[in-house]
Amino acid sequence: MNEFIKAAGYFLLGVLATLCVMFIGKEINKEKNMQVNVAQESVVETEVLTVEETTEYDYEAEAEEKMKKLQEENKNAKQETTSEEESTVAVTPTVSANSIEAAKVKWKKDYPTNNAEKTLEENQNIRSSYEETLATNAFDKKMIDNSTIDFSDVKIAIIGDSITAGSNLSVDEQKQYAIPVQLQKILGAKEVYNLGIGGSTVSRVSDSYPMVDRWQNIPTDTDIIIVFGGTNDCLIENKWDYGFLEYDKRMTSGTFCGDLDEMLGGIKYTYREHNENSYIKFLIVNPPSTILQDAVYNRDPGNMVHQSAFAEAINEIAPAYGFEVIDMYDNNLFNSHDENVNKTWIYDGVHGNAEAYQMIAEHLASEIIQRIEQ
Repeated sequence: MNEFIKAAGYFLLGVLATLCVMFIGKEINKEKNMQVNVAQESVVETEVLTVEETTEYDYEAEAEEKMKKLQEENKNAKQETTSEEESTVAVTPTVSANSIEAAKVKWKKDYPTNNAEKTLEENQNIRSSYEETLATNAFDKKMIDNSTIDFSDVKIAIIGDSITAGSNLSVDEQKQYAIPVQLQKILGAKEVYNLGIGGSTVSRVSDSYPMVDRWQNIPTDTDIIIVFGGTNDCLIENKWDYGFLEYDKRMTSGTFCGDLDEMLGGIKYTYREHNENSYIKFLIVNPPSTILQDAVYNRDPGNMVHQSAFAEAINEIAPAYGFEVIDMYDNNLFNSHDENVNKTWIYDGVHGNAEAYQMIAEHLASEIIQRIEQ
């Protein structure tokens, strides 16, 4: 009897073992099939990612197409201007002989006050800042190469901060790579005055030689004045330092909006309205978006002001005083939020390396050339 019970027990154990093996085998096969499917999906996903990562814009072709379009627009505009002039009775100019002599280049009429057609957010949705910067630079180089303009008698002044001065470079490097130095070489200009000072703000909120108190240092024989400021302001100023953009509240000394208005109004009054060179050109650069501003803003978002507000102030106030905006903020150029921009050109989030400064100088040169009749 005991032997029978033992045999029955062994038999049942064998059956259970067989069933377990069958079940485990089934699960293993199921797991294998799942792994194969996951692996296949991973391969597909990897292939998609690889395609996306290796997608490259043909910057040269894009720049060429943009150049042809611009040339066609200029040709049509010139024909319209010629037709208007032919149908208009000639009027003797009322400008002085010195003013006529000072018109060293022929500026296009009714040029747009801002070269940004989309907002920063819209441009970010199209492509990255790294890609946008490369595409823009490809076009800038073509614009420079196609230029027939003689700048040998033209003087330019750039008033700005450390980005203009090249403060992050050594003294010897500044002499070779600072934006004003490179701009002079690119255009072949007679002079490009470097009025950049590291740490300088537009407003009197700091004592780092604010631009509102030193714009008078711009030589009176300057033909093109470029203001390149606002980066330091957006890094240190709260909503009281920012002031008010509304015109009836704006004019408060010691605020960004108030001092920007005072400075640009002063430049217009001094260098255009009360200067023999009435053909002087005013340009202002809206600085690139910087990742450092995030840290400042996020520390106290209730009181700090986002960089977009400073960009808005420049875009609104500058045109009222005859300044045309070269907008690097909304155009998503050298935006250090982009990791590739950060690693390639803007190591500390604000200042460029020598290559970045050359590209910025090329962009300024291109923007100047586009505003002049070839």
